[in-house]
This record gives sequence, C-alpha cells and structure tokens, in this order.
Amino acid sequence: MRMAHKRFFKPLLPGFHSHLTIPVAFFSKYIQGKNEYHTAKLRSDASNITWEVKIEDGQKLTDGWKEFALAHDLRIGDILIFRQEKDMAFHVTLLGPSACEIQYESCSEEENNLGNIPNKKNSERQTESSSLGPSCFLANIWPSSLRYDTLNLPKSFVRANGLETSCGGEIVLMNEKGRSWTLVINQKLSGTTYIRRGWRSFCIANGLKTGGVYTFKLIQRGGAPVLRLSSIESKSESEERNIEKIQRKKAESSSLDPSCFVANISRATLRYDTLSLPMKFSRENGLDTRCGEIVLMNDKGGTWKLKLKRKRSCGTMYITRGWRSFCSANGLRAGTSFTFKLIKRGGTLALRLTPKEREDCSSEANEVESLSTEPESDEESSQDVEKIKKHRSTWKASSSQSQNRFVTLTLRRFNLEKYSLFLPLRFTRWHGIDEETKMTLLDKNGVKWSTVLRSGKTNNDKIRLVGGWQAFFKANCVKTGESIIVKLIWEGDKTCVLKFCSKIKHE
Repeated sequence: MRMAHKRFFKPLLPGFHSHLTIPVAFFSKYIQGKNEYHTAKLRSDASNITWEVKIEDGQKLTDGWKEFALAHDLRIGDILIFRQEKDMAFHVTLLGPSACEIQYESCSEEENNLGNIPNKKNSERQTESSSLGPSCFLANIWPSSLRYDTLNLPKSFVRANGLETSCGGEIVLMNEKGRSWTLVINQKLSGTTYIRRGWRSFCIANGLKTGGVYTFKLIQRGGAPVLRLSSIESKSESEERNIEKIQRKKAESSSLDPSCFVANISRATLRYDTLSLPMKFSRENGLDTRCGEIVLMNDKGGTWKLKLKRKRSCGTMYITRGWRSFCSANGLRAGTSFTFKLIKRGGTLALRLTPKEREDCSSEANEVESLSTEPESDEESSQDVEKIKKHRSTWKASSSQSQNRFVTLTLRRFNLEKYSLFLPLRFTRWHGIDEETKMTLLDKNGVKWSTVLRSGKTNNDKIRLVGGWQAFFKANCVKTGESIIVKLIWEGDKTCVLKFCSKIKHE
C-alpha cells in the first residue's frame, strides 16, 4: 500500500485539548514495532509551521498537541484527517462539523480575535472595522478568549501602531471610567500579537459578555501602551440595563421597614454566586461593621449558611458561597425581585425571604423577632439550637419535601477532561454523605446508574463520584455547560439516590 493511502481520521470529542489517541488499527498496522521516535511532526495547509508533538505509549499525542489545537481554533465536532507522509510526520486536513474543509485566510487573524475561523465571517468583521481609525480595533468576545485568558490583536492594528516592539512587555487596559488593568503583551511564533494574564478579569469586571463586540482605542504608544474601552452595546443589552435600573429605583423608593430590603435577582448575581446588600440597609442595621456567617431562611423555615463580606473598593456588603444554591432551591429566577427581612433567631442573624413581594414587611409573625427587639434569653437560644439539631437529624427518615435535599450539578469541560465530578461540600456535610454512603443516580427515564463515592485524605476534601455519572448526564441529554437539579432520597442509613428533577434553563 502506498504511503499516500496511510490515513486515519479523528472526530474531536469533549476533552480533546489534553491529548489525542491514534486509532489502534492504524497504530498496530503502520507504527507498532517500527516507531523509534518519541515525537511526531504535524503540519497543515493553514500554516507554514511544523508542530512537534510528544508521543506517549506510542499512540497518544500529548505535549504540543494543545498548542496545535489552539493555533487552529479546533472545536468539539470538528474532524481531522491525518495522512502519514514519512515515519511520524503527518499532514492534517481540518474539517468542520459539516465535513467541509475549514478555509483559513491570512487576514483571519487580522480581523478576528479567535485567530482562524471560516472565511465567511471575515468579510463581516472587515466591513465593521473599515470605518474605524488606525488607532482602533474591534474585539470579539468568544468563549475561547475567556477560557484561555487571551485576546489576539489584529495584525493591521499592530503594524499601524508599531506594537511589535512592545512584545514581551506590559500593556494597560482602561475602562470607560478610567480604571486600569496591567496585562502582558506577547507574540506567537506565527507572528500574531496577543494580550493575556488579566484579559478574563478585565471582561468580568466590566461586564463584557460572550458574543459581544467592543471597540478599543490606543490612546498612548510610548512606554506601556494604553488601550481604552469604548463599548458597542446591543439593543437587548441596553434594554436589559434599563429594566434593571427601573427595578433598582423602585426598590430604593419603596417605603419598607428599615430591617427590610428588596433583592433584584439578575443573571450576574446567579453567575457569580453573590448578592450585594443596599448600603442604606447595611448601615441602619449595623451590618457594615461585621463580616462572617449569615443565614438565609425561606418562608418554610429552611436555612442556608452563607458568608457576609465587604468589598474593599467601595465598602459594599455582600453575601456569597450559597446564594446561587438558595435561589435554585427556592425557585428565585433572574429578572425577579423579592423582599428579605433581617431577623434574629437563636442569637444568629438571618435574612428571611418574604413569600409575596408586596407583603408588608412589618407584619411578621411573633415566632421570629426583628433586630429592633431585645435579644432572646440563653434558654430560648438553646431551645432553638436543639430544634435545629433535631430537625436535621430526622431529615433522612422524613418524607417531607425539604428544599435542602435539592442540589444543582453543572457539567463542565473540566469534569470530562479529568473524569471527575464533585458534590458541593456544604451539601455532603449537611446530609452526612461520605465514602461509606452507597449512592445511585436515577435518570429521567427511571434508569438507575451505579456510582462510587471517594474523598481525599483531609476533612476539607470534597466527595467525588467515580463512574456512572457520565452515562447519567448523557441519559438526561445534558451538554457541557448545562446544569440540572437533583433530589436526594434516602433509602436507608447509608443508602441514597440522587434523582433527576429538571434542567436549569439559562436565560
């Protein structure tokens, strides 16, 4: 058989960035027993560079493979055809999910911040950027640029402003308010100039979202170059901001009891697991002088322990490490508003959720006291603690629909690459789930999947699921980045089931 016919193809699956395995049939027929090399050479029509990739166990491409994949902007669903040219030298043909060859152009890196993408999008970006001056460029915020903390700069912009000489040094990003972030500017072997080590932080701090297009202007060339942000906001984003402003004004103007405040739940508060407290509310109730634990309570008496912290930059108090779980368990969705009342229960501060948004905050039942009343006696405090302990100890035997039995699981790329899925530490500790617990997963079709629980050597290590969970997610049609809610059901002292309830729809 001629060398030209020695080919194999590989579809890219989740986790492909870590390594790529040569098929067993190809390996045994053309490589095994003949390979004295520890590296393979890869080349493609998209670049003049020959990539050297380390080979492990004769079959697995490891060190250097990730760089090849990133340089060609490979994604899940793409198909690669490897043609053996000589020994361990391969020519790689790159196909998209439609099995058509990906067309790369020399201008793609100039007009697009992902590097190389199909040619049809380049003309659109070229038209958009043509009206900008030489000191400006358009930045497209794609998932990969945030994932790898890197933004490629257009070559035309770099050349026009002489930024090639700045590579290896620092560059400053400035937002519209004048706040600055210092990043590193560097250059790839292919000649593409890029910035990193702070790009993701800049985007998060300034609300730059995936899929957005933003303009940057070079305002200083000497010394460390300075790029100033000038955002291009879509109509939907603008309308969303206006809605949030209206809701905020309504909340501030409402005549609530000083121990109450209205929480506006946005997508950002859920994404970052954080809720900021109004400064007026914090001052009037003395929360601006204390940090530590705080309890969130729903209208049924279920409790969640969170952290109360202060932002150093502005002094705003906020709660975190459990806010997203509280919202998920109680059905609080983005775009809605709810009233919380600060109370004292057993000597512990708690924010109690008011069932109805229009409910008068002053008409609380006598079972919980607001901070304006006298503290409870030690006897009353100890009685409350005993009640909580008793309630917690009887949860396993109880058939009540306790909100604390629900937990949100998110399938991330990291889970697939590392073959591991961890349960939230707060959830496992609360329910006493450990390595001795026997757990099964129940999917939406009523099929059970066996899994084994494992933990690290210290008490602070999370419990992880070993086996079964990948098939469980697949059976429930869960894709990377999606989240589901599962319910804990105890079948005995050390036997339980995590039952699939629903998918979380990201708005």
